[in-house]
Amino acid sequence: MPFSDTFPLDFAPTSAIVGRGRNDALPADSPAADSTRFGLEDLPRVDFAGQAVVDEQGRAYAFDLWPLACRAGDLAQAEDVCLAHALAQALLDGSSQGQAPEAPLLVPMTATQLQGSIADAVTPSVGIIKLLPQVGADTPTLVRVSQLRARATQFCIAGLRDLDDPRWLLAPYADSMELDLHEVSPQRLVALADRAAEEGLLVIGKGVASMAGYQRLRELDVSLFQGRFISPAVTRSVPALPGCDGEVLARVRRLMASRVSPDAVAVAASADPALVLRLQLLHRVLGVHLAQPAPVTLAALLAGLAAPVWAGWLQVLSLSACHDGDRDWRASVRAQVDQYRRALCRRSPDEADSEREAALWAFQSRLCTPRHYFKTRRYLDERQAA
Repeated sequence: MPFSDTFPLDFAPTSAIVGRGRNDALPADSPAADSTRFGLEDLPRVDFAGQAVVDEQGRAYAFDLWPLACRAGDLAQAEDVCLAHALAQALLDGSSQGQAPEAPLLVPMTATQLQGSIADAVTPSVGIIKLLPQVGADTPTLVRVSQLRARATQFCIAGLRDLDDPRWLLAPYADSMELDLHEVSPQRLVALADRAAEEGLLVIGKGVASMAGYQRLRELDVSLFQGRFISPAVTRSVPALPGCDGEVLARVRRLMASRVSPDAVAVAASADPALVLRLQLLHRVLGVHLAQPAPVTLAALLAGLAAPVWAGWLQVLSLSACHDGDRDWRASVRAQVDQYRRALCRRSPDEADSEREAALWAFQSRLCTPRHYFKTRRYLDERQAA
């Protein structure tokens, strides 16, 4: 039963991905990794920005993610939308084109965002939550930070400027702190660096604009640096992934909140190819494949991560990925999956449901990849131009 038109390119097996960085969600020689070869330069694009934090040898320790301006109805919603766009575009849209940051992300959060579900999405394989200066050391914040820390979440404290700051109470839960040369007076640098050492915190020397600033931080035994003298700020622009179906995503979130089985959630999620595409990217970006065998069904993929992590990422996607882009591609994939399901039933009516679902997932997962999506877009664009 040939379905060769649905497989425009050979997809890399999971074994070829294991052990690679997040930029290798697609093979380096994949046509989708080069938007000019793939004819994608005219596609809608998304941007993300930031600046590297490097060590003494010039190796990237983290990528300080900078949420770009987004429109929303109120300030709190705008902050969440901007953060969700930054995370989704850096890790998902970026990885689909080999442009995701190589280092873990430094993800800035306010006190409100820290209490929200997006904080659950920042696992160690994603990066480090940066507690912005407005995040205090009140009881609700300390409780939330300790809960996340129990799940191995990492924290960096920003905005510490003196030894009397009550935010030092956050230090036992944190891994690092920022020491900003532009905001801290020279007389306090030594005392703050010493206090950080006592608390067991790595110090990120921020605002390094010259050799003098770098040498000053080296005298304080600082080993992590950020600033235009060290590494320039960057803005990356990549082709956008297809938009998710908002109704399907809302249904999946309700099922997750109701703690139904992964099989039930998978049935709902499989109705949206764009969501399946992102779930597969997330599965690789979050590093699940390093500890578990390749999932044989979508339900197995969903069962590979804790519910709070999926809930956090579904919130990210609901704020950043629901748009009308590429309805035709979504409809085409749905039609091909339905056609293949009927063909499986006709060919092997006595086959076990589990085997049929595994075969259907192998087909659907191959369709719901950036490689298939971008090749389809190129084909449609070329046909329209002819």
